[in-house]
Amino acid sequence: MAQIEVESKLESLDTLNDFVHSVIRNSPCTEQQRIQIDLVLEELFVNIVNYAYPESIGKVQVECKLSEDLNQVIITFKDQGIEFNPVARKEIEIHERFERRPVGGLGIYLAKKYTDSIEYERAEDCNVLTIMKNLG
Repeated sequence: MAQIEVESKLESLDTLNDFVHSVIRNSPCTEQQRIQIDLVLEELFVNIVNYAYPESIGKVQVECKLSEDLNQVIITFKDQGIEFNPVARKEIEIHERFERRPVGGLGIYLAKKYTDSIEYERAEDCNVLTIMKNLG
């Protein structure tokens, strides 16, 4: 398992993407799946920046590993910011007219759509969000 710690600021997103790309490099990940992973990373990381640390910069630990057969990637975000459970957020009505939908929620919708599993827990005063995506 590989691990990195980045600051909770938007400028850290490229470092985070490079880190995950280095882990999945030798997997059967397709280009489309890599793009989906990048989108999910961006949506989830931006949520951490905006909601866990809205008025400060904190640290975010990210662990990334491949399953033994290399057919799954598991990515875990851990931060000590304000508690925020994106999994519990009410599902947006994607087919509702845009102007009738409340602001927010599209990123969580996309994260759920482009992963095979997404789980949240609050453990030891930390937000722990784990996503899993099948590859190949």
